Amino acid sequence: MTDNGTPIELSWDWDSKKKSPTIRYSIEPIGITAGTPQDPHNCLATSKFHQRLQHLLTLTRLEWLDYFQGVFNCSDHSKFSAQKGHRSRIFYAFDLNGSNTMTKAYFFPTFQPQENSNDHSDVERLLEIIAKSPYCSFEKLQALLAFRDFVFELKDIAFKLEMLAIDLVDPTEARLKIYFRLRETSFSSVIRVMTLGGRATTSELTRGLEDLRRLWDTIFGVNSRSDLRLN
Repeated sequence: MTDNGTPIELSWDWDSKKKSPTIRYSIEPIGITAGTPQDPHNCLATSKFHQRLQHLLTLTRLEWLDYFQGVFNCSDHSKFSAQKGHRSRIFYAFDLNGSNTMTKAYFFPTFQPQENSNDHSDVERLLEIIAKSPYCSFEKLQALLAFRDFVFELKDIAFKLEMLAIDLVDPTEARLKIYFRLRETSFSSVIRVMTLGGRATTSELTRGLEDLRRLWDTIFGVNSRSDLRLN
């Protein structure tokens, strides 16, 4: 799950001045027989964890989890041998908010290579999968379509799809997040991504970008004010 192989990751979400911070952690279930001939790709622990999740956290909903696990074939051993980089396929995260615990799942999508396939075609395939998910409707796809249009503008920048995250709550209220990497490291590229190429321009986002710019300049010892453009 992590770059150094640690099966747990801690985080602290400060959110905004209007909401209290949230302690979060994520885990990758790893069985005691993982990496052995009995369970070479660590599938047994994930299966058992899935079965216990709803029993222990009764508000957890599994419709999206079941759907995406089936689509990505997370238990298909044959896909692991050809996978480059890390071999994690899924991990779980928990937001600890008072007496409530929000459960999330993160997938590392893998697609069988196709002729002339690339990172942009993988995004198109992912969007098709999302559009067919339970309780999805055209009205709920507008943000996703804006993201697709933005991605296909990135012809000049190296782009890599990384993860898909879902909330394990009522699918009609759940969030879905797509994680990706860009190899450009200028602050103007940060603005381009955070605004989806100018498609998202709220006053709150503008304030957040200004705060981020000050942090950026402090850490790297630069003056990026001229990059703070939303058009």
